[in-house]
Amino acid sequence: RGALLLLTMAAGAQVDIVRSNIDVLVKEGLGTRAESNLMLVRDTCAALVKMAATGKTKPGVTAEPFRFPQDHEMFERLEHLLVSSVEQLDRPHWMPMAEQAVNVVYKLAEHPDTICSSMLKRVARVVMSYGQGQGQGQGQGQGQAEPPQPTQDPDEEATEDTDAPPNHATDLSRPA
Repeated sequence: RGALLLLTMAAGAQVDIVRSNIDVLVKEGLGTRAESNLMLVRDTCAALVKMAATGKTKPGVTAEPFRFPQDHEMFERLEHLLVSSVEQLDRPHWMPMAEQAVNVVYKLAEHPDTICSSMLKRVARVVMSYGQGQGQGQGQGQGQAEPPQPTQDPDEEATEDTDAPPNHATDLSRPA
């Protein structure tokens, strides 16, 4: 991660450093090591976002945005990492990682709405199935429903008077 942070800092001054190392970033920063280290994914995303930074241009000239096709391996790996790690509730770094991953998609993809839509649907599917009990036993037990408690019949009131007749309608006719 230290080398990745240095690369990100250097990319602030010279974006071509990241552009020339995209394959390495995707392979190492979003690869198999990333599945157990969400901070690595977050830091990799921070480096990748540096490519979208617009450099200084002449006044009145707009630079062409640097974009990748939506089927690029970078976006496939990000989606896989988001979906596969969402139900592991004991991992506090999921949210910062997800935030940076969405930044990468919106700043670097040709069609970010399509990619994020797919990501969101898959993450929602996992979260909903977890809440319905398929994910029980993982995480710290969050999302498990409480067993239903017996409810009291609304016609029966709990009173301390055990000698009261079961039909309380007759109690209404008595003066208080």
